[in-house]
Amino acid sequence: SNPNGHDWIYYRFHPDANRKPNRQYFFATTIENLETLRKVNPDYVDNLLAKPETWKARWVYGNREIFEGQIHRGFTRKLHVYDHKQFDVLQGRPITGLFGYFDYGLSAPTAMLIVAADKEGYRWILDEYYSANKKISEHAADLKKFMDKWKSASRKIEWIKADPSCFYTELRDREGPQSIAQDYATHGLYFIEADNNEDTAIERINELLHKDDNRLNPINLGRGSPLLFVSDTCINLIEELPNQRWKQKRNVLTGETEFVEERDPNLADHAYDCLRYMANDILSYQPYTGTVKRLAMSYANGSA
Repeated sequence: SNPNGHDWIYYRFHPDANRKPNRQYFFATTIENLETLRKVNPDYVDNLLAKPETWKARWVYGNREIFEGQIHRGFTRKLHVYDHKQFDVLQGRPITGLFGYFDYGLSAPTAMLIVAADKEGYRWILDEYYSANKKISEHAADLKKFMDKWKSASRKIEWIKADPSCFYTELRDREGPQSIAQDYATHGLYFIEADNNEDTAIERINELLHKDDNRLNPINLGRGSPLLFVSDTCINLIEELPNQRWKQKRNVLTGETEFVEERDPNLADHAYDCLRYMANDILSYQPYTGTVKRLAMSYANGSA
């Protein structure tokens, strides 16, 4: 079939999504039929290969990580996801701070990401909290345990920035107006209001995902690296990030459905929203100058 991102075929048969032994996922690219296609229509494959790279990734090579309307096409598990058992970020990197980013859900999941920043400009998503259908007191207790995993004598989570809607005051009980943030504060969790600007967040996430061929990769010490890495423990963020797509609307002039620059609100985005708050925390994006590579090499060699 023609892939449509993580569609029902992916979830039913792909080994990353379904571990049932009685289901199999067979994959072949269009190029594997090259000999037959050349006989039937000699120009067919040449026309396919003349298409843009993202189009070929989906329709020729069957990449289910790329689909029409996708917002973050730069994300790939192979490049951006690291094995937390093989790579200890806190031991191997010049970390400058740990930070929390929080998104509240009533019946939907409540999510939080723990993020590490280092002096070379990389951002490391260390872990995620993702849970639904609990009271605020229950979430607060679970979040304290969750954060305790990342506290040490020399390191603590410096702040938790939360969805601005958590600070809206509303009549929640008989005692009077109360916000979500105030509710959590009564249980010992204190939030700072996050920047929820979606346009800047999307742009900055794409900048963080971009692979700079001249930057040293801190995971494999090879050439070519993004500035954002995600632990393989963050299963919901890894699922939500590549699935974000633009909303579809019908063009009143042509009658055709087209994508507009407005994110589809019907997709799961609880961990992704936390990532947006993190992206908006980066005050300015500095293009690669060579400094990162030299610093990374010095740390890898143990000379800094």
